[in-house]
Amino acid sequence: MTGSEELNTIVDKIMAIAGKHPGIDEVEAYASHNVITMARLETLRHGHTKFGPFPQQLKSLGSTEASVRVVVNKAVGSFGTNYFSDKALEGAVEQALRSAKRMDPDPNFRSLAKPIGAKPSTLPHDNEIASGDVSDPLVDSVEAAVSMVDKDHLDIAGSVMAVLERYASRNSHGITVENSTDTFVVAQLTAEWVDGADVISSGMGWSSSRFMKNLNSTNAATDALELARLKPVHKSIPAGDYSIILGPYAVGDVIDNLFNSAFSLDSIYYGSSWLPKEMKTNTQGKEMWHPKLGEKIADERVTLRDDPTLPDGMASKALDDEGLATNPKTLVDKGVWKEVLADSYHSYLYDLAPCGSGFRSSYIPGRIAGATPSGGATNLILEPGDMKFQELLEVTKGPTLMIPRTWYTYPIRSGAPAFSSSNRSTAFLVEGGELVPVAPNAFKFMGNIETILNNIHGIGSETKSATSWAASTASIVPHLSASGFRVEKQV
Repeated sequence: MTGSEELNTIVDKIMAIAGKHPGIDEVEAYASHNVITMARLETLRHGHTKFGPFPQQLKSLGSTEASVRVVVNKAVGSFGTNYFSDKALEGAVEQALRSAKRMDPDPNFRSLAKPIGAKPSTLPHDNEIASGDVSDPLVDSVEAAVSMVDKDHLDIAGSVMAVLERYASRNSHGITVENSTDTFVVAQLTAEWVDGADVISSGMGWSSSRFMKNLNSTNAATDALELARLKPVHKSIPAGDYSIILGPYAVGDVIDNLFNSAFSLDSIYYGSSWLPKEMKTNTQGKEMWHPKLGEKIADERVTLRDDPTLPDGMASKALDDEGLATNPKTLVDKGVWKEVLADSYHSYLYDLAPCGSGFRSSYIPGRIAGATPSGGATNLILEPGDMKFQELLEVTKGPTLMIPRTWYTYPIRSGAPAFSSSNRSTAFLVEGGELVPVAPNAFKFMGNIETILNNIHGIGSETKSATSWAASTASIVPHLSASGFRVEKQV
């Protein structure tokens, strides 16, 4: 396994090679190492014959890569490689330099990240995951989930995944990261009631942590099976306007797809954020979109924070991918927009100090050397309210749906507050204060996040940690009841 010493050696070599080229004004070297170990389980049914459930697959995927960014007269060139010989690293620097020389100067570029003087938080990681010796506990976790299955008619599928992410970095302004190591583990399980080729009912459960010992796949399976055991009364529901009580996973799904990028300064700059903005001129005389911080965007009960420093937060990180200390941020305080997420490029463009939110993310978990830093979230926390679930049922107005899990929750176009989604798991129609099951994948619905945030009926008092399948961020969220949804299409 690639250790911190090898990553340090790679970035030191890149910096030494770049130092031999007098035409380079600034340089950044970055090296990452990721290991994803996954145990997958699945029940396979063919007619009335069932095979499983059982641990179907165990695999471990590792990747090590490096990248270099060079600046020549405000033109930025970059190159990535997964070859680390002296010749390969020399070629990477030379290619980045050629790219920069072919580029026009970037009028928005001010500087690569400079130290901000903040001390990073101390975050422990799981030595078992960091050592790579996690196959047995992952299989044990899968088997514990399988033991919860009602073998008469329920299927269960999903995975338990352990992730190690490690990086080292240097830049010409004195930022040095010797070894940044984070670990986390996630169980995501879907249970289904299968009758021949038909899925009668479905549910999802999950568990996540920075540490293997805190993972609870049994609870994840229990939550998934609780929904899957219900036989739906309704196969579809009428089109129309509804209030909806969103379960924690559904709230996390909405936050992940509609909030995360919206708070990023790069989205605001390009006009692809639904948050309020205005065209203003910066100190360099450039006219561009600016966030309208201080504006009310939600009900006063809504407070949303990003906290990378949680000791057991799945997405906690002491350092961002530009070597800057992360810190908690209150993005929305009692309905008022307070802060943004930003990498150093956009922070300097907006005459702001970098805030430690520049991350290199991709569609897979881990630190990705080949990605460009951009403003991103870690653990997004929607502050709980004071209502028990039964109280949410009582205060919710009009025709009401309760949706534990949403699916394909996306803006209708880039930057739009309107979005579409569907009920991936068994949902509920609220009739006479009772929850009446509705079949999974029975309907699609539309919503507008601006309307929803200002038409909240209540916020639950208990929170759960949820994460999307990409597992790059985590949400710690309660149930949420609001109006502003419309069922447009029955499936």
